[in-house]
Amino acid sequence: MRRSTFLSLLLLLAASFAPVALASDWPQWRGPFGNGSSPDTGLPSEWSEQTLSWSAPLAGLGVSSPVVAGDLVFVTSQAGGGTRRPGQHPLLAREDPEVAKVERALADPDGKDAAIEFVVEAFDRERGERKWQRRFAARGELPLVHEKHNLATPSPVTDGEAVFAWFGNGQLVALDANTGKTIWERHLGEEIGPFVIDWGHGSSPALGGDRLYLLCFHDQRSLLLAVDKRTGTTRFTVERDPEVRSYSTPILIEGSAGAELVVNSTEGLHGYHPDTGELLWHADGEHRFGIPVPTRHGDVLYASRGYRSGPVLALRIGGRGGSPRPSPSGATPPARPTSHRCSTMTG
Repeated sequence: MRRSTFLSLLLLLAASFAPVALASDWPQWRGPFGNGSSPDTGLPSEWSEQTLSWSAPLAGLGVSSPVVAGDLVFVTSQAGGGTRRPGQHPLLAREDPEVAKVERALADPDGKDAAIEFVVEAFDRERGERKWQRRFAARGELPLVHEKHNLATPSPVTDGEAVFAWFGNGQLVALDANTGKTIWERHLGEEIGPFVIDWGHGSSPALGGDRLYLLCFHDQRSLLLAVDKRTGTTRFTVERDPEVRSYSTPILIEGSAGAELVVNSTEGLHGYHPDTGELLWHADGEHRFGIPVPTRHGDVLYASRGYRSGPVLALRIGGRGGSPRPSPSGATPPARPTSHRCSTMTG
């Protein structure tokens, strides 16, 4: 089976479903609410020929998720090979030897960086016809990758008018959702430093109001960035210590005290004001791998802090100040003052 066929876009949309099954958009990583849930009902619970409405081959490879808005499905991928980093590449199914036997690398280790292109494609939601495709030559020194992913790992995000695609070397592009025409583009890997992190950049962009939020917590520099979605101009930056890293995606939540932008990292959870980058609260808890995205239920924010094991936190939304790691008895010490470095730039 050819790799392009193996990674064809498969959309589970049964033609016989009621219209409500197609009503909701899926505009970002983890869906409309950022928690992996959908208000739609009557969806299939298993893969089968009966639930498959259409499939379409992609131009390249990738592990990003499709996003959906209106009549269109947007997908990113990487065309051309990649270069694996040296050292160990852990199995994803290490607990199941039989499944581990069929694991294979996503990227071709003999690929040439000069041949790499980043691809954004739009498909008709109902029929699967490709509406447009845009290709961008990968620029600059490309990070080495883990064998189970490549530089098309971040999922795009869309507001229905534009689609924003980010790639693992820092290239960022805003495209017209209907035509694929470039609105603006930036290369954050060249602007703020190489996107080098052990398993490769995995954070997806988050969208809120007129801002796009980007988490660049890497080996040489850790930066939270907000840009104007219409122009790409930087609205604010929050600089963190270089040793703070994250593979997670920022999430916007609305609390009793207003909106908060929540970030999971190796240092803990941090809540920022989405308009200014002001640090509102933090919950300490160091972990080697800041991967999961926190999720909200009611007025409580739940977070699994790391990979395979690690602290699990439940925080009341709307708090302010510091909340250090709970003591062994379960009692939480009093909140303490917080500090951060924030620089603001307007366009």
